Amino acid sequence: MFHYDTKIRMAEVIDGTSNTIMLGERYGFDRHWGALTRRAANDMRAFSAWSGGPFFSWRSTLASVGFQLPASVAVAPPPLGSAQYFDMYYRRLMAYGSASPGGASLALTDGSVRFVSSSINHLTLREFSTRKSGNVLPSDDL
Repeated sequence: MFHYDTKIRMAEVIDGTSNTIMLGERYGFDRHWGALTRRAANDMRAFSAWSGGPFFSWRSTLASVGFQLPASVAVAPPPLGSAQYFDMYYRRLMAYGSASPGGASLALTDGSVRFVSSSINHLTLREFSTRKSGNVLPSDDL
């Protein structure tokens, strides 16, 4: 729903306000974040921002709900600045997540909040993140 420098009216939510994510919960800790970023702390909050402009507005569904960095990062982190580094960095930083196990709370455009399981199909999550794909999601997928 939120895009850099735009205004979206409710009438433009073609998929329906109960089928469109407005914003979602993020979890600011990952046990391997420090290894990836070469910092002592695994606290990601200093790297987070409400909005980083057009570069960040579409990245929320790069990874599945609850995505955590793989253990291999602690042993062999990708080189700083490499494509693999930025892939892991942005997928982890932007992933919906929670301190609660098994998923994250997402606010829908109609004002309701749903706890979405980390086992949600990634394609379904992406559809749930659009406002005019024309696909209405079955309630058992959420």
